[in-house]
Amino acid sequence: MMIDKYAPKVIGDKNLFADQFKSEAKELGLSDTDAANILSFVPTKLSNSQAFLDKITGLWRYEYGMPSKLHKTKSELHGTHIWPPLATLIQGLNFAHARLPAIKLKAYLERLFLEGKHQDSLVEMFPLERLATNVPVDFEAAGLGQGNKTIDWVIGPIDNRLILMDVKCRFFDLYDAMDQENFTEPQHNCDLIFTSIENKFNSSDPDRLLQGVWIATQIAQEIGQLNAAFNKLDASKVHFCILGDHRADGFVLARRPEDEEFLRSVLSLGPSDRFTFKAA
Repeated sequence: MMIDKYAPKVIGDKNLFADQFKSEAKELGLSDTDAANILSFVPTKLSNSQAFLDKITGLWRYEYGMPSKLHKTKSELHGTHIWPPLATLIQGLNFAHARLPAIKLKAYLERLFLEGKHQDSLVEMFPLERLATNVPVDFEAAGLGQGNKTIDWVIGPIDNRLILMDVKCRFFDLYDAMDQENFTEPQHNCDLIFTSIENKFNSSDPDRLLQGVWIATQIAQEIGQLNAAFNKLDASKVHFCILGDHRADGFVLARRPEDEEFLRSVLSLGPSDRFTFKAA
C-alpha cells in the first residue's frame, strides 16, 4: 500500500478490506445480508486489499486512486482523495443500492470504481444519504436542464416543488493552495468552485423548481469571498449552494432564508462552521 511508504506513522492497525467492510457496515446498522449485498459491488482488486486505521481521525480507510500531480512544483499530492473513509463508501453504496434503478445503479458503479472518477462519484451520494425514504428521487435526470445536460439529483415533488441539485467535488482549490514554489499564504479564488454550474440550469421559479449545487470542497472558503462569488451567478438559475460532505452538517447559501430552511429540513442538514472562515 502507498500509505506504508508515504504516511506510515498514521497507521494504527490493518485488516482485510472485506472483513473491515462487514464490521463497519454492522456499526452503521446494516444487516449481514445487506452488507454482503453491497460488498458484492466492490471489485475483487479492492475487496481483496487491506484497510487501515487512521490514528489521527480514528477512521478506517482504504486505498483507491492515484496521487495528484502538481504542475508548478512538479510534485505529487497524497491525501484523503487516495485514502477515503470506509464508512463513506458503505453509506454511498447502501443508498445507491436502495434508491437507484438497476440500469442507473450499474452505470454509477462502473464510474465509481474507475480510479480517476472514484472520489467524484463517492461525493454524488453525500447530499441524500439522510433523505426520508418516502421522498421520490431521480438520478442523472434528463429534460430539466439546459439542452441535453442531465441534473445529478431531482428530489420531490415536495409540496408541489422539486429540488434540482448538481453535485461537485472540488479539488483544484486545494491543488492551487498546495502548488506554490514559495509557500507563504495560500492564494485562492472562490470563483473556481462555481465553475460549470450556471450552464446546467434554465431560469426557473424557485417556488416550483428550486435549483442549486452541493459542493464538496477540500479547503475552507473565506465567507466574504464565497458570498461575492455566489452573488455573481445568475440568480434566476442558481438559487442555492451547499458546502457539505458525508456528515450531517453543512453550510447553506440561499437567495431567500425560507429556501435555506426548506433545504435543511428536506436533507436533514444541521448548521456548520467547518466549511468557511472569516478573514481577519
